[in-house]
Amino acid sequence: MTNPSTQSFGLEAQRNTVLVVEDDLKLRRLVERLLLKMGSPVQLASEGGGALAMLAEHGDSLCAVYLDLTLPDMSGQVVLEHVHAHDPTLPVVLTSGGHLPAGPSAEFDTTTFLPKPFLPRDLHDALGSAGASPSA
Repeated sequence: MTNPSTQSFGLEAQRNTVLVVEDDLKLRRLVERLLLKMGSPVQLASEGGGALAMLAEHGDSLCAVYLDLTLPDMSGQVVLEHVHAHDPTLPVVLTSGGHLPAGPSAEFDTTTFLPKPFLPRDLHDALGSAGASPSA
């Protein structure tokens, strides 16, 4: 069995970065550490506007997006729509302390919901379920 802490996620060599969009500072730092342990470079955003700027600047290097649905400046659903307009094949892990609301996320096969709180293994599995493939 492969150890998830030594796997990185990527679609190809140049697309290996995970964009983490999370307004909770402690959780954002925790997810960053977990992804770095998995071998994936990380871009961080604490709100939707920052996520859209990161998407514009680093979109071609992204292999996945971790997206909190509750952000201070805009809905995570709005960010999701921008992500999929940029690249409809980009895997997205939606996360929230509540339930997944009905909406555009159901339209995309590359979207997985990860309820909070979660374990490190749950994050790894959600990225895989969304379509971010572990690479050696």
